[in-house]
Amino acid sequence: EIAPFLSSKDASYRFNFAHEKSSFVLGSSPDADFVVNGHQIHLKHVSFARDLYGIRIIPLPLNEVVLNQVVINEPTILSHKSVVRLGSL
Repeated sequence: EIAPFLSSKDASYRFNFAHEKSSFVLGSSPDADFVVNGHQIHLKHVSFARDLYGIRIIPLPLNEVVLNQVVINEPTILSHKSVVRLGSL
């Protein structure tokens, strides 16, 4: 079984849920769990958490998160091959 992971479109960033903690914050801050550089990425942009239902994406206040071409504002369970866009990524 392949463990769930988060990867950027160009594969330069990757976070594997099997080997890392079950929740993390993605952002441009050096103290974010998953650091992504980009002029439209906020210091703490979005959070991800693994629970009984799968991996949940949690938009942090005032940050744009697009999931499968739809802007989301509430925690949402990701499906296989979900596409998440943050800022210009």
